[in-house]
Amino acid sequence: MNLNRQEKAFSPSPVLSATNASRAKLFDACLHDAAQVHDISGFKDWIRNSVRPLLAHGTLVCVHGRTHGIGVSLDYLVAIDHPLEHLAAIRNPSGHMDTPLARLWFEQRAPIFFDASSPSDDIPATWLEQFHKYDLVNVAADGVLDKANCIVTYFSFHRLPELDEVTLRATFETLTPLLHDVFTRVIRSHQARTIPLADRYNFLNSREQEIAVLITQGKTNSDIAAVLNVSEYTIRNYVSRILNKTGCKNRASLAAAVTLHEQCRFGLGTKVL
Repeated sequence: MNLNRQEKAFSPSPVLSATNASRAKLFDACLHDAAQVHDISGFKDWIRNSVRPLLAHGTLVCVHGRTHGIGVSLDYLVAIDHPLEHLAAIRNPSGHMDTPLARLWFEQRAPIFFDASSPSDDIPATWLEQFHKYDLVNVAADGVLDKANCIVTYFSFHRLPELDEVTLRATFETLTPLLHDVFTRVIRSHQARTIPLADRYNFLNSREQEIAVLITQGKTNSDIAAVLNVSEYTIRNYVSRILNKTGCKNRASLAAAVTLHEQCRFGLGTKVL
């Protein structure tokens, strides 16, 4: 994996020799299991079952973004056992997650470690307040800037039992490139399945779009008929046409298409998966 990590070479400390063999076995298990990861759900299971034994943590936030001339746009965020209320609290007006730790990593392009009990003076008080509120404590984060494909990924591990920087750096040396490869693969797979659905959503006329949104809200044909003051038979015909136009197999896949379309339409920024 030829990735642009831009950090100093790391030489393991002799005190780690006793644990090197066990870490190598855990990483081999991660590498083996990674081949079976094909979607977001599988990625989350892989983190819980294969990555967590290698790097003990309570929650993980994975961010996928794209680089361009004026900076980085963060398009997707996958949260594994992370409080979604915390993400909502740090979402800025443009819809993106605002965190000084990610900015620090992007500046240094090297693993960062954060002890919330002794923050530096440049950490915003309001951000730190939310951090403490959700008991996120010890953090270790790393990422990859893939210049060739204009992609950046960032992985922030929270609630670590301790911040052993030497061990964590050694773990990141092999784990981060693997995380990057698996994460970018599942994001591509997610986009391949969802973006065409969102494009086909535009084939619907205004009434069909209205009914599609009501389906996304979980309403039945009978519910929609009552809302629009038409017969249930009419709604059944509408639903059939909507599914045919969008190429969706069922109401669930239609709901996914509508949701993605609305996210893109209203510019909600980073999408949480």
